[in-house]
Amino acid sequence: MAKWLGSMPSYQDYLVFYDHADIETGAHPTVIHGFYGGRPTNANRLAEVDVMVATPSKEVVLVIEIEESQAAPKKLLGDILAILMCNRFAARAAAATFAGEQKVFSVTDQTQLIIASVAADHGSGQKKINEVIVPRLQQMVSLPDGIRPSNVSLLLRPGVGTAIESLKEMVRQLFQ
Repeated sequence: MAKWLGSMPSYQDYLVFYDHADIETGAHPTVIHGFYGGRPTNANRLAEVDVMVATPSKEVVLVIEIEESQAAPKKLLGDILAILMCNRFAARAAAATFAGEQKVFSVTDQTQLIIASVAADHGSGQKKINEVIVPRLQQMVSLPDGIRPSNVSLLLRPGVGTAIESLKEMVRQLFQ
């Protein structure tokens, strides 16, 4: 996913961070911590995410969390709420960008969150997510310095491959 993002012309002006190694290119991943406060510590770290797209001016544009295996509605809700509570994200940037230092990026009212997950296409879990969690999430009041619940998208697909393809299409539409 991160390699795909980095190769898109529309992303050339953004910084892309990811937490999985790319075997083909030998690129090294970084852990992306979401936290609340001015600087990250273990005491205020609330989440870890898979992908972050940010501006060179250190504003978070997009946060992506990918659940590679089927996740219960409670697990997805926990991931979402932990990320919504964060006002900043930190990543140790590539040497060419910031000389290997950990840098802090701020959430804005435009920051988008996408949760992509494997989910059964039947049963009460899917119904709970679509008919209870998503509508209630959209009605939540946002924290003044957090990601807005209205900027959260859930992609639930029966397999990880279809989830990634749907994620790519959604990201493509966000940055047209």
